[in-house]
Amino acid sequence: MGFFWGMSIARHVPPSDIDAVSTARGRVVDEGGDPAVIALSPPIGLAFASGSRTGLVYFTPPERPGDVTILGYQVSRDDGVTWSPRVAPASPAEVSLSHGRRLLRIRVRAVASAGVSEGSDPIETPGGRPPGRPAVLRAQVKDDSATVWFRPPSDMGTPISGYEYSIDDRRSWAYAGTHPSIEIAGLASGRAYLIWLRAENCDRVVGLASKQPAYVYLP
Repeated sequence: MGFFWGMSIARHVPPSDIDAVSTARGRVVDEGGDPAVIALSPPIGLAFASGSRTGLVYFTPPERPGDVTILGYQVSRDDGVTWSPRVAPASPAEVSLSHGRRLLRIRVRAVASAGVSEGSDPIETPGGRPPGRPAVLRAQVKDDSATVWFRPPSDMGTPISGYEYSIDDRRSWAYAGTHPSIEIAGLASGRAYLIWLRAENCDRVVGLASKQPAYVYLP
């Protein structure tokens, strides 16, 4: 699904030398001043899945120009004014909601050995509850496509605007329409797929993925 957020530009971080960054999950960026902003595209396509105390920010990594190696990603909860010292190795990145469910304006930036990218376009997280999980009912295959039927989840008070699916273990998501069935074309023969589903509401907040994926095999 396409996510079209405001096109405001992230705060430009004053140049300085960047300290070493650990790529291990959960490690903290060494402190020592703001890193330099380098010629690296920011992450795009942000989407937010809210929980009770933490949320997950999903995003598409930037293209890597030249020999730049991306070490991880940082998240800002305040529109790029401050950035989390913790580096997420890949999408999704966790965001703390421990200070209450006030409106957050989230950006994500890529971290490389030479500096950081500009922050992404922002995504706002409203205070409403996310939709529930879709429940997979059945699936069938035909030629190079698969069709999955599912039970729509509760909207938790905010109307559901559509559904998304993932065939790469929830690393990326694609728009699946507004009906409780989806058809995915262009699948490779001789492969098995796990198809995950999730809902998005009118506040652009996505729910958690279905508890179980649909399993299909294309002969």
